[in-house]
Amino acid sequence: GGSNFSGTLASGYPTSHTYGTATTLLSPTKEGYSFGGWYTTSACTGDAVTSLGATAYTGNIILYAKWEEVTSYRLTIEFGNDIETGGMSGFEIRSVDLNELNDLYSSYYYYDYVRNNCTLIEDIASKLKEGQRNFSIEISANITTIAILLVGTGCDTINNVSYNDGLTEEYKYFISCGDNMMGIYSVNFAYTEHSISFPIISLDD
Repeated sequence: GGSNFSGTLASGYPTSHTYGTATTLLSPTKEGYSFGGWYTTSACTGDAVTSLGATAYTGNIILYAKWEEVTSYRLTIEFGNDIETGGMSGFEIRSVDLNELNDLYSSYYYYDYVRNNCTLIEDIASKLKEGQRNFSIEISANITTIAILLVGTGCDTINNVSYNDGLTEEYKYFISCGDNMMGIYSVNFAYTEHSISFPIISLDD
């Protein structure tokens, strides 16, 4: 890394290597980029270095971080078999600017604002009704916060929702707004996988 290192090192990252002791290298982060590995050449070619062997180095070591610009990411959405779709008129993924939500009064206004003002990325309701249960959606990297909205009549419960570390919950999942429900997540580009799972959706048809 040295003084030219432009990323952020993980907590506990080793700053020295002691001969006779193996050193495991950790992955750093950099906003807008994914980490492609540590290398011993400035061109970042050859095999990536994941650890320093106990007796492999006897002098100073310079490691170079390979950064790959993130232009888009994939959001994986998975559904269980216990999904009711009869009263569902929409299952939308929308882009959100969190700063624009700060002055809104309640979760009811959050939902109305997002539904009426935020750009629709994709609506997967029709495919859900046809029986599709796994989705992979490509999203531009300039969209850093997403809202997931279930639109319908008589939405009852959404249980056991889970998501990986690539997503951070910004508003408690799942805000109930009358017959509709919504969750809002920010995207962590330090992770290459972004996924969320809905095992159970119950609707009052």
